[in-house]
Amino acid sequence: MSENEVHRYTGDTAWTKEKTKGYIQFNMNKENLSLDDFHGVVILKESNELIGLTGLNPYLLNQPEIEWQLGVKYWNKGYVL
Repeated sequence: MSENEVHRYTGDTAWTKEKTKGYIQFNMNKENLSLDDFHGVVILKESNELIGLTGLNPYLLNQPEIEWQLGVKYWNKGYVL
């Protein structure tokens, strides 16, 4: 999330470590979970390392889009199909 390249298609800019931690905590504390707007972390099983975020974003009404935002060093490794 801290790399501008990760946000190429989201319209956002690189996040600070504090913003990323806050976003993760916000989603963990959500009381009203909904499949219309849901996000979670992507953890690399082998190392237990956080490598990105995934979720559903409601860019269009009633048409949530699946979103993957992985750190650039994890691109082209076959984690997301």
